[in-house]
Amino acid sequence: MDRIESPQNPLVKKVVRLRASSRSRRALGSFLVDGWREVQRAVEAGHQVEAIFLDSQAPRDRTSKHQAEAQEKLMALIETHDLKIRDVSQRVLEKLSYGNSTRGVVGQFKRPILDLDSVDPQTAHLLVLDRIEKPGNIGAILRSADAAGFGGVVLCECGDPFSENSIRNSSGAVFFMPIAETDRETAESWLGEQSRQLYSARVESSKCVSEIEFPMFSGLILGNEADGLGTRWSSNDIQPVRLPMRGRVDSLNVSAAATVLMFRMTECQNR
Repeated sequence: MDRIESPQNPLVKKVVRLRASSRSRRALGSFLVDGWREVQRAVEAGHQVEAIFLDSQAPRDRTSKHQAEAQEKLMALIETHDLKIRDVSQRVLEKLSYGNSTRGVVGQFKRPILDLDSVDPQTAHLLVLDRIEKPGNIGAILRSADAAGFGGVVLCECGDPFSENSIRNSSGAVFFMPIAETDRETAESWLGEQSRQLYSARVESSKCVSEIEFPMFSGLILGNEADGLGTRWSSNDIQPVRLPMRGRVDSLNVSAAATVLMFRMTECQNR
């Protein structure tokens, strides 16, 4: 295994392009993951590994007990699955890492095809995000969706779930949560084929979330950070719902609102 010492290496330059934009990641069909725990979770979730970049001469990561355990687990997975390792210098690892702040390892994975076949239409609870642009919010929502027991997330014209901020904020949920990417019209048609009760989060709704007993087979739709849903998803079959705002502000950050609503929906099944 040849060690890559220079950040000017052609392979390094090609991989760094994955940091440039979601367009680059989609065009190249790959995404990058930083950190021992995150790479470990991506491997365990079954994502196809293209390469794992690490510095074989670096001392073991002992920044925390969790990091040390994650490093041991990942190295065991690499050996068990015979994964492709690229031995690189610390300078190269910094070049490959997000923000040039190395977390010990960078994994390159094949970007999965995220079509509607990725999501089971029979899952009990489904989340639909409409034009959510900020990857950090997408990641935080994916983490909450997993914690609340949702079975899938449909992204309609949203930001990239495999961006650095989304991966980090999802705490790895992006790797195993069923996700689909599509446009609103296709998603609406797909949902229309299901006997699923849909709810839309709207600050102007007269119906408070505490007044609704959510059925098992339901879906929640949330709009983007700036404009909400507007006139989109305005079918009479979709029930608008709001959170009670008892202070001076009239809305929550979309990831916070999604968390409260999703836990309320699944709470109804546990009574």
